[in-house]
Amino acid sequence: MGAGGIPSGGVSKRYGRVCSLPRFGVKPNSRIDLYNASGVRIQSRWYDHNGIAFRNRDYTETEYGIHDHLWSTYTETYIDENGTVKAHIKRSVEHLSSDYINYPSEE
Repeated sequence: MGAGGIPSGGVSKRYGRVCSLPRFGVKPNSRIDLYNASGVRIQSRWYDHNGIAFRNRDYTETEYGIHDHLWSTYTETYIDENGTVKAHIKRSVEHLSSDYINYPSEE
């Protein structure tokens, strides 16, 4: 993370549907914000120093409101034959209160 919690690897935008953000293999220390076709942000995902997801924020209206999820790594990370970082990870089902101090989501 950079100063003020902004990812030092930058923030990028993508358009699509929920569950379409990559879990690994992205720019280290970055965040991707996902927008629907109407331009409404529906999800943010933070990536660690290996480009592996470690936190999500869901903005869609649910019974939980805006909330976060953590990702857990279940196997060691490794580099495949193409030089890409790989890992087997899974998102936690636990809904966490959003941590806007350490993980701000300003544009």
